[in-house]
Amino acid sequence: MRDPNGARQEESTVREWDPGTELTVAVVTTVAELRGTAPDALTPLSEAIDPDAVQALFEGDGDPVVQFEYEDCVVTVDSRSIAVVPPEHRIE
Repeated sequence: MRDPNGARQEESTVREWDPGTELTVAVVTTVAELRGTAPDALTPLSEAIDPDAVQALFEGDGDPVVQFEYEDCVVTVDSRSIAVVPPEHRIE
């Protein structure tokens, strides 16, 4: 898909994630990649969620799934991946 300026626009991004990797870094990097911007240009993730609390969910047993909004995108994190859907491709 292309935006009005002709640039390629991804419908979503899914990346593998190792819960041993810091959640903040993984989410911000994935969203920045989808948006085509530098990670430090995004709003701090801590303004959208409590990163420590979400990270703690993945440190125990089980297979949690967490979904939240960040930078107008829907972010879904499970024990294996991070999926990011931009607002223009959300189904409501």
